[in-house]
Amino acid sequence: MQKDIAKILEFCLRTLLRDISFIFIVHILSSSSSMRSTISHSLFHYEKVNSLGNQEATRPEE
Repeated sequence: MQKDIAKILEFCLRTLLRDISFIFIVHILSSSSSMRSTISHSLFHYEKVNSLGNQEATRPEE
């Protein structure tokens, strides 16, 4: 039971840290006008990676 709770908390913290760091990076990039075109590419890549991460998280253990 405690191991399950620890795994859930670890997943939540990792997701939160990943999201916060991503928002911070996008904010820095958007402050420079020459980098604006890479933001849409970064968003697409982030969504793809994020959806893959969610699939792994919901995959049942064998």
